[in-house]
Amino acid sequence: MPRVIEKGCVKCGACTADCPVEAIHEEPDQFVVDPKICIDCGECHCPFGHMGKIPFDFKKYKKVKA
Repeated sequence: MPRVIEKGCVKCGACTADCPVEAIHEEPDQFVVDPKICIDCGECHCPFGHMGKIPFDFKKYKKVKA
């Protein structure tokens, strides 16, 4: 599950320095994580505790039979 920067981001930039795939970029109000690029490595961090994970919606998940 990709990471997400939660509300309250102070735009310090600490998270961008940690991301090995450059999935985090700056928006006008806060930094955001691009879920298409994020590899969920866990290297990113927020010194203010605003880094989280996108919840997985199991209701939308469909098992594919091989």
